[in-house]
Order: sequence, then structure tokens, then C-alpha cells
Amino acid sequence: MKRLILDTTFLLNLIRQTPAIQNAISANGINDPNNFILLSVVSVAEIRALAKRNNWGEAKMANMEQFIASTMVISINFMDTDLLDHYVEIDTFSQAQGRKMAKNDLWIAATAASAQATLLTFDKDFEHLDQRI
Repeated sequence: MKRLILDTTFLLNLIRQTPAIQNAISANGINDPNNFILLSVVSVAEIRALAKRNNWGEAKMANMEQFIASTMVISINFMDTDLLDHYVEIDTFSQAQGRKMAKNDLWIAATAASAQATLLTFDKDFEHLDQRI
């Protein structure tokens, strides 16, 4: 059993059913019923904003909302010291590596670390973290 958290780029590729997503689904056990698929509330907000900006059609919106509804969404709780500690650690580590991460990416990475989940992404902005999350 694995915990897998999908970042926004992974979710977007999943909704679009891109060729790259098929390999990623197999390689990471997305369809394995023993694995827990998670989303950060940040990714939900980002994908909904992207959908609205790009005027996604009803079918694509329904597909997105159905997937979100079937997935555990983790909220940001500012009283969760573990989550906040991970945010601080990842931000500090990134800055020390000369990398300035976008704040939403920091929240997604901190959520993955706090949930002890493997972060699945197509976004190179997380590469420097390697085993940090």
C-alpha cells in the first residue's frame, strides 16, 4: 500500500489523458485499489482556476469534478505544526539550493511530506527535492 499525492501537472495530464500519463499510471500504481490517491487542496484550486480560464467544456469539467470527488483532498491546516514544519524545511532547503519555489508548489510539497505520500508530478520545479518529500 502506497500513498500517492498528485500535483496539479499530474492531475492535468490525467484529465487530458495525455500519452505520458498512461506510463505514469502503470509505473506508479494509480489504479491499484490498495494505494491511496491524494490531492492537495492547492492542486484542486489550481486545476479549477485553469479550467475556468481555459473555458473547459461541460464533459471535461464533469470528468475533473468526478475525479476530485473520488479522491481524498487534504486541506491546509495552519494549526498542523507537522505541515508547517515541512513547509519551512522545504522552503529553507530550496533557498539553500538556489531554487525559489512557487508558494503553491511549496504547499503541495509540504502536504506530500506531511501525509508521508509520494508526490507524482510532471513539473521539474520539484526535482531538486528528490528524497526530501
